[in-house]
Amino acid sequence: MKVSWRLLSELADLAGVSPAEAARLLPELLVAPPPALEGPGAQSRFFEGVRQALLALAAGAQPGMLFVDDAHWADEASLDLLAYLIRRLRETPLLVVLTWRAEDLPAQRRLRAVLAEAQRLGAMFAAVAECPRPVLGRLHGGVLGGGMGFASACDVAVAADDAKFGLTEVRLGILPALISPYVIRRLGDRFAREYMLTGERFDAATALRIGLVNHVVPAANLDAKVDERVGELLKGGPEGQKRVKQLLARWSDTLWEDYRSSLPRVLAEVRATDQAKDGLAAFFEKRKPRWME
Repeated sequence: MKVSWRLLSELADLAGVSPAEAARLLPELLVAPPPALEGPGAQSRFFEGVRQALLALAAGAQPGMLFVDDAHWADEASLDLLAYLIRRLRETPLLVVLTWRAEDLPAQRRLRAVLAEAQRLGAMFAAVAECPRPVLGRLHGGVLGGGMGFASACDVAVAADDAKFGLTEVRLGILPALISPYVIRRLGDRFAREYMLTGERFDAATALRIGLVNHVVPAANLDAKVDERVGELLKGGPEGQKRVKQLLARWSDTLWEDYRSSLPRVLAEVRATDQAKDGLAAFFEKRKPRWME
């Protein structure tokens, strides 16, 4: 895919930034190389330029998709950018797909990396878990430590059958503190306790059995299964999916009686939205809803 400098200039005009700031992240999209990005506040302007570019490219009735490949290689600036985009695109009909494949690094190197990026990664896990749009995880290779956090924070996780998993922090003399809220929510106390305490690794079949992942397929079929799940997610109304995630969060954080008594109002609010009205009309008129056009 090529994006002309004219289009980048138009996107930049929307955000009040230069074309270089709007496109510097993905130079392969440019017909010509962008000029250097310099000056005070350059990073903020660049982040906002990328956001505006994504908004324009994802414009339309059908939800867009943000695919982040090999998130385990993301450097400090990339993590900042991804967290910024997830925060600022909260109301955008956007499906986020993250792929993670941890490498087998020497223990000391992995320990230093975890300690150095602990705070930043904690914010990143929170941004993924709290994203109001569906987040699908594509998992292969070694899903260890932080990879377990991403898998647990995703709404739907698809794994290759040769993937290996593990909460290995205790074998480094540390603990999975940053990812613990998402792991415990995903696995429950029973399984989270065992694997946090032992640090042992386990296979994809076990990950499926304990509820860490939703689907396990042969490695050769991983992309096809991800595409199939993405297709099913895109059939859902973005506003309805956002409300479903709010409902699930309410269930986790609210007492039973408060949760039950809140449901009539929640349902009424959702049914009053334009998307809900169109979805019901589409059902009776035997057509696709507008968000799938």
